[in-house]
Amino acid sequence: MVTVAYISSPFVAHIKLLLPPTARLSRETLKKFTNSLPEDALLEIYTLSFIGAPRRTMVRIADLYPVRERFGLVNYARDTTFLNTLRPWWTGKVARQFGVHSGQKFKSDPGVWDEVGRAIAKQKRK
Repeated sequence: MVTVAYISSPFVAHIKLLLPPTARLSRETLKKFTNSLPEDALLEIYTLSFIGAPRRTMVRIADLYPVRERFGLVNYARDTTFLNTLRPWWTGKVARQFGVHSGQKFKSDPGVWDEVGRAIAKQKRK
């Protein structure tokens, strides 16, 4: 049971890219926005807990960086040391690791995640 909890916790169930109103006008404006993503662009990442409860995490694209952890199951991470100091001990830690794998795409346009992935791949560990 501990092994399953350790391996399955970083799997991402759903991702939303929060778009400004101007990027929602057409596919062309969406492409233009994703080709030059600002550092403060937000991703809403949903992971599932061991019991199947969804966990929502808001992450700036600039905070994510590529990693290879947990036997290759985690491919994106962020630094959460400061955020964890702000939380009371009984609330648990902030999600730090995310496993986004090739089968996951954005519903609106399949090319969006490719651009987001490229933007994250440029990031370095801070």
